Order: sequence, then C-alpha cells, then structure tokens
Amino acid sequence: MAMKTKKIFYVIAFEVGRYIKSSAFIYTTIAFPIMMCIFIFVNNDSRKQTALLVQNKTEIPFSMEGMKDITPIPIDKTLTVEETFKREKKGDAMIQISYAEDSTRINVILYQKEKLRIFVSNDIRNRVYDAYADYLHGDSVSMMMKDANDRISFEKCDYPIIVEKDEVSTKSSDKSPLTAIALMLIYFIVLQFSNNILKSISREKQNKTSEILLSSARSRDIIFGKVISGYVSAIIQMTFWVLCTTAVVSVLFNETTTLPSNMQIDQISAIPALSLKEGLEFSLLFFLCLTGGYFMYSSLFAIIGAISNANTDTQQYSFILTMPLLIAFIYAMSHTGQSDILMIIMSYLPITSPVALIARFFSGISVAEIIVSLVLLYVSMYLCLRLSAAIYRHGIIADSYKVTIKSIIGWLRK
Repeated sequence: MAMKTKKIFYVIAFEVGRYIKSSAFIYTTIAFPIMMCIFIFVNNDSRKQTALLVQNKTEIPFSMEGMKDITPIPIDKTLTVEETFKREKKGDAMIQISYAEDSTRINVILYQKEKLRIFVSNDIRNRVYDAYADYLHGDSVSMMMKDANDRISFEKCDYPIIVEKDEVSTKSSDKSPLTAIALMLIYFIVLQFSNNILKSISREKQNKTSEILLSSARSRDIIFGKVISGYVSAIIQMTFWVLCTTAVVSVLFNETTTLPSNMQIDQISAIPALSLKEGLEFSLLFFLCLTGGYFMYSSLFAIIGAISNANTDTQQYSFILTMPLLIAFIYAMSHTGQSDILMIIMSYLPITSPVALIARFFSGISVAEIIVSLVLLYVSMYLCLRLSAAIYRHGIIADSYKVTIKSIIGWLRK
C-alpha cells in the first residue's frame, strides 16, 4: 500500500514541477492579475450616478456641482435625516453640513444607504475640504488645507433603511463583483488545468511515455496523480493571483499621500461588506465548487487525452465538454444573486453546478439545496475519475484506429 501511494506522489511531484516551469503557467500567472485589475476598474467606473442629497445648514457655499458620478440634490435645512430619505427615496446618500456648538468648527456627516464606492466618498470629502479651504482665504494652499483640516469634523455612517419585499431581489447586487471574481477563478482554473491534463496525456501517448508508465504503475495511480498535480498547481497559481491582485489594487487605491492626515480612505467601502460568517461560508463553498468542478472536468479531459490519436477527432469531444461550463459561466455572470428556474436547474447539474452554486449564494439559497448539489457533484466526480482510469488503461494502446463511443463501451465491459 505504501509503495502504491509512493508512486502517486512521484507522479504528482513530476507533474507539478513541469506545470510550474512551463511558459503557459508563467504567462497566465502574470496575465490574470492584470485582467482582474482591469475588471475591477471597469466595474468601478461603470456604476450608475450617485444621487447625493445635500443639506447645508451653514452660510458657507459648499457646492457639489460638477462632480464626476455624483448628482447633487439640494435639501431644505429644516428637514431631519429620516424626513429627507422618505421624501427623496431615490437618494443614495445624504451629506449634512452644520456648525458645531461653538460655531468655530464644521460638522460634516455622510449618511449612506449602501456603501459608496471608494472614489465617490473620497471625492465628496475632498470637495468639502477644498470648499472650506477656499472660504477661509489662507495665504497658501497648504495653510488653507491645514486650517480646514483642523476645523472640519468629517464622518460617515450607514443609514438604516427598511428593505421592501420588491427590493429583496436587488439586495444581493452589492456582492456581484465578489461573485464575478469567484466565477472567473473557477472557470479559468477548471478549463486551463483540465486542458493541461489532456495535453499531457496526449503528448505522452504520442511519444510512448504512457506505455512505460503503465508498465510500472496502475492506470488509477497515474490518473489520480496527474489530476491531483494539476489541482496543486492551480492552488499555487491562484494563491499568487490573489496576493498579487490584492497588492496591486491596494497600491492603486491608496491615495492617502494627497490627503490630510485625518482623511484616510475607508477601503472597506470599495469591497462588498461580508460578515465573518458570510465570508467563511462563501470561501468554503468556493473551494468545494472549485475542487469538485476541477476533478470532474479534468478526469473527463483525461479520457479525451487517452483516446486521442491521428484517427480520432478529439477537438469535437473537447468542444462538447467545454460548452456546458461556458454557457453556465456566461449566464451566471449576468444573473448573479438570482434564482430563476434556469439557475436552479444548472445548480443541480454536475457539469454546471460549480458556477451556478456560486452565482446563487447571495440569493438566499438554502443549505439543503447546496448539500444536494454538492453531493451530486462529488458523486459524479468520483465516477468520472474511476471511468477515466478504466479508459486510460485501454485507450493508451489504441493508436491505430478511430476510437468511438462503441469501442469505449466495449473497454468498460472488459
């Protein structure tokens, strides 16, 4: 038993080393963080205009006109915050500017129905400080900003609102960027490393290396070793992606060098707000879907690699395997946080459930549905692994005739 396990580790070590040293691994490792940063900026820049309710109780002209992505709406000085939001239901946030009790300082409170984008809240704060600095007429910009910094108290707080029944379906839209990133990670990792399994087996079959492997190890050990090595390589690459993307985004979003000392950017406002429980549950589901999806698809692509030869059209089989996940990915990207009938069906189909479950996570999907979907996924994954090991043993030597579904069934009967 120890010897059999040792052989699997030999395969894993060899394959992981080859993956990491390949040019394709290096290129995708570098390219994906760049693509993710572009996605974050495009997503950040494509949001709707923020309707900002402006209540200025002072005599100082704090104008919010001409700001990018912000539509200012002046509000009567006498209205309370509750009355303001009830009257202006389309308002996304409200800024209230008033004198402090001693009339020497300015209190500024930014009420948010939902977390504003990092650049939006930062622009509002900058505009307030700039307007007050201009009003003070200091001798220099630095003196004006220091004086304004000393005299203004700026704070942000969430305004508690009651969500109506017809708004529940849109509540999960805040989490759509996080869901989209998770979907892209699953889609690219599953297809990229599954396709690597296909290429590896096809190459070894052509140069007869696979026959040497079969003479010293069981087909199940070879398949399991290759699939596990692909998963280890995927985790290594994904870890680099996450660390690199986080570092780049934190640097690009850090603008504290141009702001006064008390004006640190609340970077959490740019990230979907998740509780610890939500974060752990989402992370667990992500890794379960990634693991189940990868092992199932990689075992199916291993079958294609095993039956590949000059007389077999493996491109056709690859296309058939790729299409369900591609369709599910495209549909899930545009229906994140929703549970329509098609999304429900896809979440129970093992070939589409890895992306459908992630897309439905913030729609209120029940634990029972998730468990049933994962059980179906992992049972299918196990069967596909056993199937690929059985076909690999016969497909490796089938290099002189066209492999068909009929011949594959015949192998399985033996």
